[in-house]
Amino acid sequence: MKNISLILLLTTVCACSDPKTDKKSDPVQQAPVAKNEQREDKEKPVVNDSEQAKAWLIKSIEDNFNIEKENKESDKTPSIYTADYEAYKQDGINLEYDDTMTLEGFKKKWGDKYNTEHVGSGGFLISGQDNGHITVTRCELKSTTKENDFVFDVVIHDSFKIDYKEDIRVTHTKDGYKIDDVIEH
Repeated sequence: MKNISLILLLTTVCACSDPKTDKKSDPVQQAPVAKNEQREDKEKPVVNDSEQAKAWLIKSIEDNFNIEKENKESDKTPSIYTADYEAYKQDGINLEYDDTMTLEGFKKKWGDKYNTEHVGSGGFLISGQDNGHITVTRCELKSTTKENDFVFDVVIHDSFKIDYKEDIRVTHTKDGYKIDDVIEH
């Protein structure tokens, strides 16, 4: 009787641990689960960095020109431009108003980094001052550079119904997104 009880007990234990349903004991059964998880990850939409850069660019342009003058002049306001672009653009503006640098000197200094034919002599993004309320009416991704920067086709509109059409390159720095070039049309 003890033998029969022992055989029944072993049969019951073996029957309860079916290797087809025990995932720990069968690595072949675990592999499809991992593949399914990987497939789900691949099917998830990839976050497009250009959309974040676009949102940053629109907000930064509008905030940069629409904030109160006393706040804008504060040293606490972070620049929306890279340091190189600010220096390049300032040198470009100075070409028209001061003779400390020649056009040849400007091209030599900045020609390796920027297309000096498109610097423009107006202000940063818009010419002049006191343009009223500024809005970005167009901001579409035009291309991605080999450095993974984004170039946007942008139209900036002011209260005087002037549209500024520009290609703006946005780069990602340790301080976040920054404008690193503007081609004025």
